[in-house]
Amino acid sequence: MKSTTRPAFSVSGLALVVPVFAIVAACAAGGGSGSGRAQSNSISKRIVEVRITEDRMVADAKAGSASREDGYWRDAKYFKDTRDKVCKFAQPESKRANPVRIESMTKSIKSANDRLRALTTDAASRVERRSNVNDALIVSECRSVDLGTEAYFQCSSMEHARSWQRVMAHELSDLNTINDAAAGWAVDALECLKAALTKRLEKDDLDLSGSIYQAWIGYKDRRIGSAQDLDSASLQFAQSK
Repeated sequence: MKSTTRPAFSVSGLALVVPVFAIVAACAAGGGSGSGRAQSNSISKRIVEVRITEDRMVADAKAGSASREDGYWRDAKYFKDTRDKVCKFAQPESKRANPVRIESMTKSIKSANDRLRALTTDAASRVERRSNVNDALIVSECRSVDLGTEAYFQCSSMEHARSWQRVMAHELSDLNTINDAAAGWAVDALECLKAALTKRLEKDDLDLSGSIYQAWIGYKDRRIGSAQDLDSASLQFAQSK
């Protein structure tokens, strides 16, 4: 078994099971009915072991992905909570100053989120291509392989690898949705401040708008790291086969 890990990013089950074909070959070299039964038992045991290990690999990937997505949502919902608080108390006033800085921050968040979406989408596309790399071979070669043969274990490995990669691709797709929500909530909060802006409140409002903006920039940078880590883990997994 070969495993690869990345600092500060854990992907359970990153190691791709590499079947030990020597066992099958050794059994095939034996003779007699006793040898035949031993060979059959050995192959059956190996099939079960490999299947359990590979199923666990994909299950761990799904569990790790779900846990990370929970973390993404918690991070994003800071902006929802901020929006709800700001919009509850920021009521429009009759005298309004020119909210140029807030408008600039709003445009910047929208633009940065567009770039973040493009980066995450590109990463998802690369992972999806890795998940599909053996599709044609699986279709053509893996429908009628004999149990316990080298081809059987190769097909099992390819099918599980494809499933693992698709877990990462799905997480990246969901990450785009979460990032869009975070950006939308941050923009909503700034829009509420802009509507409430008066000369009397201008400094406080701008200080708060600056804090919201800086918080979202930090969020964006963390999610860039998330997308890059998923892409890198996917690449390392593909290379470990």
